[in-house]
Amino acid sequence: MPLTVSSRVNTLIGRKRQWRFHVKHAGIVGFESLMKEMARSSGSASLPDIARVLLMYRETVSRLVSDGYFVQGPLGDHYLSAVGTARSEDDRFTPKLESSGHGYRLRFRPDRAVEAGIVGRVSFRRDKDSGRWNPYPRELEQIAGGVSAYLGHKKPLTFSRGEYVKLYGTLLSFDYKSGELGVFLVRRYGNDAYRCGPYVSVKPSLVIFALADDVPAGEYSLVVRTATKAGAVRSGTLRYVVRIG
Repeated sequence: MPLTVSSRVNTLIGRKRQWRFHVKHAGIVGFESLMKEMARSSGSASLPDIARVLLMYRETVSRLVSDGYFVQGPLGDHYLSAVGTARSEDDRFTPKLESSGHGYRLRFRPDRAVEAGIVGRVSFRRDKDSGRWNPYPRELEQIAGGVSAYLGHKKPLTFSRGEYVKLYGTLLSFDYKSGELGVFLVRRYGNDAYRCGPYVSVKPSLVIFALADDVPAGEYSLVVRTATKAGAVRSGTLRYVVRIG
């Protein structure tokens, strides 16, 4: 079955583009299903034999890695790395002290030839409907003066903290009483998000509200978060930068 590739709003730190690609998998293959698939493909190995080999492989790799070995396997390499920082070269490494922030991480590095073989067999389909039901904020307009942030503006427009504005678009309606939903100003180079409000009117095509009054000066992405009846949160981002002066 092909992978399904869709587009999502890019919320990663240091993002330079508005959207990123996301993969939806065809399903999950559990351990028992994996063994059955191996037995079916083999034709001669039994399920108990396969289970014993896989469990022995896991136990052996776990023991060798915990003993400090770099273990090369059929899919790639297993090894441990140390995490944490120190003030000086001679500081003690204390992984058993939780407050120290020191510890170990189990790492896996895929074999490049195996990775190339897997990727080379991949087929995919583009999910063009994934964003159809997401909110689409199109234009932000100052109530006083009627200046808009829209496609024709190459530079960010400047708005004031607490200023009342109009946001036009589609599928913008949300429960303004929920702190997880609404209009948010998200710092362009970071994860800080400031919820706007209060809300004067919330309709599918128009939201009238006040910009957050506690937001520091800077450039922001304006994000609308709504929810389905089942509670799934959907988001949409104004394509143009909003500057708070």
